[in-house]
Amino acid sequence: METPHQEYHAKATNWRKLIQENQKTTRIIVGVFLLQYLLLGCIIDCIMECGPTCSIGLFIAALIAIIYTKSHSASMLLGDLTLEPITKNSHHPAHKQAKHILDELVIAANIRYTPKLYIMESNNMNALATGWTEENACIVLTRPLVDNLPRDQLQAVIAHELSHIRHQDIRLMLMLGVLSNIMVVALDYYSPIHNYKSPRKNRKSNHGNCGYIMLLRYVIPILNTVMLLFISRTREYLADAGAVQLTRNNQGLAQALLAIHAFNQPPSTEEEHKPYEAYRQASYLFQKDDSWHELWATHPSIKKRLKALGLEKNS
Repeated sequence: METPHQEYHAKATNWRKLIQENQKTTRIIVGVFLLQYLLLGCIIDCIMECGPTCSIGLFIAALIAIIYTKSHSASMLLGDLTLEPITKNSHHPAHKQAKHILDELVIAANIRYTPKLYIMESNNMNALATGWTEENACIVLTRPLVDNLPRDQLQAVIAHELSHIRHQDIRLMLMLGVLSNIMVVALDYYSPIHNYKSPRKNRKSNHGNCGYIMLLRYVIPILNTVMLLFISRTREYLADAGAVQLTRNNQGLAQALLAIHAFNQPPSTEEEHKPYEAYRQASYLFQKDDSWHELWATHPSIKKRLKALGLEKNS
């Protein structure tokens, strides 16, 4: 019987081209997203005939929310977890190896600050990165991942998370998520339900316009979700290519993904109901393909990731 690794064959992959294509795609979609944010304020101002009130409000709300998110970015993902730090003084051989790998990759990546490294208790193998800047970034590895993966695969996983930090993916996704939520709040504020509580004169004058607001209230969240998930999948491809760039080995991460896929089980009910677990799921290195369509998935399918890494299933 073939092992998961033996079911695939390797081929060369152009990771430079993959990085360029995904960076270009991300820039286009982010540009569309930001343009939509700017236009929404103008559209609401025109529909409600309220001057630049909404445009100014959206700008101020974005500024306040981003400042808050910047100062709480780490706690939003890790605040409820019990983490064990890995330092140069750690005595466990597997922990020391992980720390040495990170130090080597930081030099290879030419990053000024070494991210903090932590172990997280979990039944599954996984990893995530968080932090607003390189200076306050950290990488979290689950204990089964550190204990079970061989060195080359562990190196590839850490390189993947380090690539998320290099590419500023955490900052990008947090900012876009914040802007998406602000748009929904703005549309709720100007919706008929909220206007029902306003003076009768205002309700009458705005009655004909509220239908447009209600239409936007249902269309905008769907568009935002599709764009955010698309960007998330694109950044995973980019981090995969970044891992190949740092390790000069496309097989390490491919084999790690196969090993994690074979090892992991669906999260327990207790894990699923932990605070912020939904946010962490989107940030993990690996997530099971449980969406009915990839359009609604935070991660590309393992088949597509392996193909991009140069590993294809034997016919």
